[in-house]
Amino acid sequence: MLEALQKTVELGWPRLDLYTWPGNVKAVPLYKKCGFFWEDRDETTHLMNFIPALYRTPLLKPVLEKLDWYEDSVREIEVKPDGIKENGFTFYEYEWKQDQKAARVRFERTSRGISYINTEQYLLELTMQDYELIENETQHFKLKFINKTGKPVSFRAAGENQGRVESAFEYEMLVDCEALINGKLTVHEGEEPSVWKTHPSLVVKVWLDGEECELRLGLHPKQPAKIKGVSKGNLRLLHQEAELELEVENNLKEEARFHLSFSEDELVDLTQREFTLELLINERKLLRIPYRVKKYGFYNPLISIMAKKNDGGKLIFNSSAVGVPLKSFGQKFGGVSKEYWHICNGICQVNIRKFDYKITAGRNEDMHQPFAFFIPKLGKPYTTEFYKAKPINEKALIVNGGNPVADGLEEVEYTIKTHRSSFLDGTMELYLNEEKKQSSSFRQKEELKKISANLPIRGIKASNVSKGRHQPG
Repeated sequence: MLEALQKTVELGWPRLDLYTWPGNVKAVPLYKKCGFFWEDRDETTHLMNFIPALYRTPLLKPVLEKLDWYEDSVREIEVKPDGIKENGFTFYEYEWKQDQKAARVRFERTSRGISYINTEQYLLELTMQDYELIENETQHFKLKFINKTGKPVSFRAAGENQGRVESAFEYEMLVDCEALINGKLTVHEGEEPSVWKTHPSLVVKVWLDGEECELRLGLHPKQPAKIKGVSKGNLRLLHQEAELELEVENNLKEEARFHLSFSEDELVDLTQREFTLELLINERKLLRIPYRVKKYGFYNPLISIMAKKNDGGKLIFNSSAVGVPLKSFGQKFGGVSKEYWHICNGICQVNIRKFDYKITAGRNEDMHQPFAFFIPKLGKPYTTEFYKAKPINEKALIVNGGNPVADGLEEVEYTIKTHRSSFLDGTMELYLNEEKKQSSSFRQKEELKKISANLPIRGIKASNVSKGRHQPG
């Protein structure tokens, strides 16, 4: 275990992750003694080790020279998930002591970064009042520095705009005892964060007498209201009347009035396009909206929403959470919803989940199907890094007599094109193309794999998955 950590440090990686099975409790003390923290989650047993990040922090170099992170650790080891919870944040703390020397460093769970350092010479801490915040609302943070050296220290701090988090600022001063910076940040619209990935983060760089340290706090941004939409039923007929169920939940920390406006669409006629709801804190209400099918296709309307607070303040945002495939026999089309790309052919559909590119097929977007395809892994050693990459291209085509296809993923050294087709006979086809970026003027293309399988529309078993085409059985 220690050799794996040392190799991680040598390679310059900031963290070492470990997955194990829930019943492996006998190994937990070993993992924790080696610097791992057990994340408190139900769906997986995941541990994270931030010791490599300490070696990547110039400000902590004198600490690591005086203290042995393994021998001098005084962290209490218990066979249970770790975490210090404050204001919705979860922190993991290392603590070391040797004679008169001592140090404490905290890492914030969802940013995977340092938020607190306390040594014999100084204290640094980045704090916020709330972990969950509303998109496009101004939020506040505090950066605290305490100088314990007894002499003036050059203190410089700079905020960085990181993706959707806007927090640029810069301060520089000579500090005798203590300094406190009150800053502001705004988180703009974007995808809802996942526990499986690093969250949007507030990032502040600090220099003490020229020695650098990066502080981070992960954030959980939300829209003022959470919107979910569904329309029951798998088969549609033209001019048929159906019902859209729309659930609206108030994410604000106060009572508010929400006005919803649906965009016009060539696929459906709504009996009503404007709605107003008054919601208490965390209250949910269900809207039942009748509609009539005008044309087959993927219905994904833009919903414009205005939230009005008690003090008269307004928040305006959009939602595309409603995604309804209007399917019928012989109809072929593709579509995009909030969480999936869809390929529809007759009453069957293929669903590609945006979060991890997991592919399933059936009559709806239920991910609990008899079989699934996953993102390609290159190796050896095999890597799952492609699931973090965003598509450089996505499209639905009607080819070869009507087989919708979606494709396009890119990584730094490779381009992987994934092609998925759905056939009327209940067959799904998947094949991958790899482009190796050997130089700017030469690219080697290679077809990696072609796999076909029957869609589970008649209770077909997972054993039907193999190379080549299979007819329905």
